[in-house]
Amino acid sequence: MKAFRQARNNSPLCSTRKKLGLSQQELADRLGVDRSTISLVELNLRSLPTAALLKLAALETSGELAAMERGPDMEEETETMNSAELNAWTRYCNQLLLQERNCNQNSHLLQRKLDNMTGLYNKTNEWLQAIDKAAEVRENAWSKRQRLVAMGRLSKCGLITQYLLQRRIDLLKAEAELNQNTYRQCQDDYVNLFLNQ
Repeated sequence: MKAFRQARNNSPLCSTRKKLGLSQQELADRLGVDRSTISLVELNLRSLPTAALLKLAALETSGELAAMERGPDMEEETETMNSAELNAWTRYCNQLLLQERNCNQNSHLLQRKLDNMTGLYNKTNEWLQAIDKAAEVRENAWSKRQRLVAMGRLSKCGLITQYLLQRRIDLLKAEAELNQNTYRQCQDDYVNLFLNQ
């Protein structure tokens, strides 16, 4: 949830809306779209329709004209705001890298655990087969106890448990890839928003 808030606060539309001093509903009314559309655009889950983009450009232009009329004091405030936005942007990008690294480390740890589990499962299966062969010749209390121990081990590292662990590893790898792609997009947006001004 925190990442979504940060993504929304770092989105270009959110910055523009705040500079214009409008709420999401007010901006939606001026652009002729639903408030939910503004919210989705600020979360980078959707883009604005062309007609809304043209209206937004007109709003921004009128906002810049008003800023020019207000004078140089307001420009310093805007410059400070841009510096704060840049710092927030950098923190968000660094957080994405940290999350990617954590996901990769966790997936490696779980992969090692899965490999150990698979090895234990195979050895326990071989052990169980040996117990069954010994029980065919002569079943006694020892073979029954050994069978119970082997079955207990199999229940802890069975195929279903291995499958679920593999799904967790896949999810962590997907999350790491998502963080990496989002980081790359942030770097592109950084160039477009801050360096090309």
